[in-house]
Amino acid sequence: TILLDHVKYQFIQETPVQYRIKLNLRDRFKREQEMTNMLKEFLGKDAVLIFERVDEIPALSSGKRKYVVNGMRS
Repeated sequence: TILLDHVKYQFIQETPVQYRIKLNLRDRFKREQEMTNMLKEFLGKDAVLIFERVDEIPALSSGKRKYVVNGMRS
């Protein structure tokens, strides 16, 4: 897939319609619009996507990375 082939990522749902996607790029990734279109097909056209480029996505104490996070408060 586009997302997995080019980046390490963490997908965080912040509100019912707002999502933050943390990206750790392996190389120059210039298809952000294509990724936005693909995600909006799954999340809905009203989804607000915030892309954040980061140097690292921290691992859990187990050494694994959490790729999807529910960041909404109950």
